[in-house]
This record gives sequence, structure tokens and C-alpha cells, in this order.
Amino acid sequence: MKTLKTLALTAMLLATVSTYGQTLHIFNYCNTLDSRIGESVKVDHERLTREALLIGACINYETASYNGIGSACSKENLMSDLDNLRCGKDDIVLFYYSGHGVRSTQDQSPFPQMMLKYEAYQQDKFVPVHTVVEKLSSKGARLVIVLTDCCNSESSMVSAKGESPLSRDNSAIDYEKIEAAYKKLFLENKGIIVATSSKAGQTSECAVLEQIIDGRKQFKHLGGVFSLGLFEYALYYAVLGRIPTQWDSIMYHTSDFISRKGYTQVPYYEARLSSQPTAIPTQTPSQAQPTVHAIDNDFAKDISRLIDAGQRPAQRLSLADELSQKYFSQGAKVATVGRNGSTVVDYENAADWLQRIASSKNIISINIIKESKNNQGMRQYITVQEIRNKK
Repeated sequence: MKTLKTLALTAMLLATVSTYGQTLHIFNYCNTLDSRIGESVKVDHERLTREALLIGACINYETASYNGIGSACSKENLMSDLDNLRCGKDDIVLFYYSGHGVRSTQDQSPFPQMMLKYEAYQQDKFVPVHTVVEKLSSKGARLVIVLTDCCNSESSMVSAKGESPLSRDNSAIDYEKIEAAYKKLFLENKGIIVATSSKAGQTSECAVLEQIIDGRKQFKHLGGVFSLGLFEYALYYAVLGRIPTQWDSIMYHTSDFISRKGYTQVPYYEARLSSQPTAIPTQTPSQAQPTVHAIDNDFAKDISRLIDAGQRPAQRLSLADELSQKYFSQGAKVATVGRNGSTVVDYENAADWLQRIASSKNIISINIIKESKNNQGMRQYITVQEIRNKK
């Protein structure tokens, strides 16, 4: 991924505990420390986190996260996570990388090498995408999706590293639409999908929205163009039913989005899928136990208790007061956002938010996607997504 390019955009339009024990394994490796692309990559990391947790909630899968962000975005951590991964036969793996990429003049694979070294150009820290594909293909999951948003340009200074082809309008969350679309995409397919942001020989771009605020030009980082088109355009339109809910269609419309916005990069995509609907029993929202995901497991467990319909209302409201003092600083705020992760649909004091969710009867899932703490470790501000049963 190279330096930023201005993108003129018009307004475009969580983890769960599965009753059946299936898991969505989320690999989110992002080079956020690079001085050229780090700010854009942070947006990619947050976008993938939101989307993956939303997928887990909609298909009723437990989620397991493997985060390589900042200095943790290293070859050593990635290979350790891949080697230690254990999958059940109905598990799903979603692998995502955002950062720099490159290829050698001898590389035969159409996919790039990921540059998993943020401080310097250190070739022994590069990991070919096909290596990730090989390792994940051997884990026995029902569906593996590998997405990389990085350059795929050639360099004579890079050596080839063992080849192996792939053989093997609404900001609020509409649960019914998203659930149906994600179940079709993730539970009715079996196999592997590998996609990268640009074909061999091409660079990949980051997107920036140029704005004039109070007479001054300001820039908002929108992340990689490929990730933006995939998650905020193609997947979004599939959920709305404006394009077919099929992976081929989603990848086609991602590429079309990039082309229409004036970028020359062309994503490359391979898939080997069979239509094999899962035999996993499904639950209706009224049957499912509300679930919560947060980076802090203790926090997630306590919020889960708060929205547990099995608890008496008085108990839940009393617990809300307890959790307000335990986790939040005085005056702390909670922003509830829509599917795009940026449109704020509610903004309230933390104490009021806790009281509201404690008394709610139609919450399906809460995803706590961002937290800000003070020096004492108390939360000052959190951003959440709520998935609700409208019935």
C-alpha cells in the first residue's frame, strides 16, 4: 500500500457465544505504526473488527480474535497464531492483512508477500499470502477467507519464497437483512476464498476524504480503497439486496467501485467453493441468549449478565448501578453506532446506557468496538454496536 491519495466520495450509504459451539476465527493483522500508511491502516483494523463481530453475531458463532496490531504485527506472532490454530469442522476462518506488500520478479503466485516488519525493509520478515493459505487450508474449517489490502508490485530486491497455487441507505443495523445475507454468504458455502487488493505488478491505494471545515482543508482517513469498497459498498449493497448475495458478485462490485472512483488498481480474487448449507440448527432472535463482545473479557461477562433476560428486572437495574461505578469514570459517555461504525445513532451518559440496556427486552448482541480509558483504567468513552430484534 503506498502513500495517500485523495478520494472524493459522496455519502455512502459483534462477538457472540454460540449455543452449538462453532467459532469464527478472526485474524486481524495491520501495520498501524508505519509513518506513511499507519493512520489509514488503523481505519482498516477498526472496520474489520466491526464487520467480523457483526458477522459472528448474525450467524450465531462464537468469535476468537488473533490481533496483530502495532508492534504485534510481526511474522513471529502470525506464524505462532497460525500454527496454534485449532478448528472444528464447522468453524470459519477470516484472515485480514492491511499494510505494505510486495512480490519478487520470480514469484509465480498471483498473490503478494506481506511485509510484516514495520521498522525497516527486512526481507526475512516477509510472509507470502500463499503460505497463509496453505496453513489455513490444513486446519479443517468449513470456510476460509483470506483478504489482503496491500501493494502487489514487483521488486528485484525481493526473493521468491516457496510457491503453492490455490488448489485447494441505512446506518442503523437491520438485523433481519444482515442476518439473512451473512448466513447465506458464510453458512451456505464451504471451501476457500483468497482476495488481494491489486493484481500482480500493481500498487494499492489508501483513501482520504477531503473536507472544508470552518474554511480549512481537512482530511479524513478512510482506509484502503479495496477494504472500503468491499466492506462499505459491496457487502452493504448485498445486505440491502441491491446486488446478488454471492461472493463472485461482491468481488465484482468491489472492483467496479474502485474503477469508478478513478483508481487503477484491480483486485485479484480466487475461490474454490461448494454450495453446502450448514446443518447447524438455527435460532430465532427470541430464542437466542443475548451476547456481548469486548476486548476485556470480564467487562463482556458483566455486560452479558446485565442483559440476561433470565435475571429479574430489579436485579438487572441494580447491577447497572454497580457496573457504572466499577468500570466507568464520572461523566463517561457511550456512542452507539450503526453498521458503518461511524454514524452515531445514540449518544448518552454511561450510567444511562447501562440502565437502558438493562431494561431492554429485544437486544440480540452488543459489540463494544472501541474503548478510551483514563490513567486509573476507568472507561471514559466507549463505542458500541447494538443488534436488536425489531419484533
